[in-house]
Amino acid sequence: MKIGQIKRLAQFVAHNTNKVISNGFNKAGNRLAAKINLPVTSKMQWLECPDGTISIDLVKVERNFGKSSSNIISFKDKDGKVIQRIRTDKTPEMTVETRSNYFSDTHYSDKSNTRLGFTDIIRSKKVNGELQSRSRDMITVSTSPDEVTPVITHSKLLTREHYFGARSETQTIKSWIKGHKAEAKYLETTGLRRNDGRVQLTGIKGNTDTPVDFFAKDPYIMTRMYPKKDFIKSVRHYLADMNEVSVNSLNFKLKKLKNWAGYYQPATNTVCIDMANTKQDLVNTVGHELRHKRQDNMTKTAIVNFFRRIFGGSSGNTNENLLGFHFLKGNGLSILSLNGRIKKFYYASPLEKDAFKAGNRFEMQYRRFTDALHREFPFAKPQHFGGETLDINPAHLSSYIQKAMDEGRVVQAKVPLFINKL
Repeated sequence: MKIGQIKRLAQFVAHNTNKVISNGFNKAGNRLAAKINLPVTSKMQWLECPDGTISIDLVKVERNFGKSSSNIISFKDKDGKVIQRIRTDKTPEMTVETRSNYFSDTHYSDKSNTRLGFTDIIRSKKVNGELQSRSRDMITVSTSPDEVTPVITHSKLLTREHYFGARSETQTIKSWIKGHKAEAKYLETTGLRRNDGRVQLTGIKGNTDTPVDFFAKDPYIMTRMYPKKDFIKSVRHYLADMNEVSVNSLNFKLKKLKNWAGYYQPATNTVCIDMANTKQDLVNTVGHELRHKRQDNMTKTAIVNFFRRIFGGSSGNTNENLLGFHFLKGNGLSILSLNGRIKKFYYASPLEKDAFKAGNRFEMQYRRFTDALHREFPFAKPQHFGGETLDINPAHLSSYIQKAMDEGRVVQAKVPLFINKL
């Protein structure tokens, strides 16, 4: 919820209800300034509430005779359980906003279905209006009947202030049996994030069963807990390096695209990505579209190699020359003019075969490291490591697909499409 919406909600409460509880200051200078439970009605359609919200609790506590305060907004479901809580603590020097999300899910195992409780806490600290630090905690509690005591998985990303054009970060992933925290399994990384989004791993340690050096090779190890916009700002640098293109020469855009996952536009040197993509799809799509940029660059090299060959010089890489000339031939206009036959010729295009191969290679690398993290911390929610789906038992998945086929339903998979728009 944005600050403007919080102010508007406060105004709405002031004008539409008299049920606000307010107390006077005590000797210590503290007081309960407001407390109210507000049902969500049609008049509040402008308010961005989490799915399932039925009512909102508002609490304001003032301290130091009003110089400091805490505002707490709780979104509740039909059973009165908190879905999300936003807390803002203000003092004359700083403001700290804490957003907590509460949810549960089912983890499939061979023995039983395990109910997991999750808490996702994002905390931002501002001093004199400037962001000082940001941290994210993700906590999982297992309530499995076949576990004697709960397994707790705790993931934390701490971001500190900028210095020398970079921001220092520490990420910690831990899991332990309740009451045995000293025996926790952990993986801790440190790194730097530049203003342009590039992330550099500076240190890693842990006591995981998999050698720590293996996780040090994961180019996404510091970015998996990032929000999507920050995630793509980071991974585009790595994927641009892998595709041997300059990220500074490109315009990157995140949009809501209806019919494709992303596209590269040669005329404006733009890569546009669908923001609805999961993180592993983002890796595939960004890698795919940057490969098209690489193919675009191959046209210049192919022309130079053509004239070198005429004068008896080196002709360069044959495959890249072919891709370069294919890209030069109308920049894909022949593909777009096929109308109803587009799918047949689209997938047969050498440009697409090459780009799909590159995108799939990057995604498989991302999945390999994600699976390794899941093996080390099996009770963590997939979002801890940048995943978007539950670790489903293969037998359950096979049964679902077989049932869908028997009933004549279609099981679709999203494929990143290249649209070369001039």
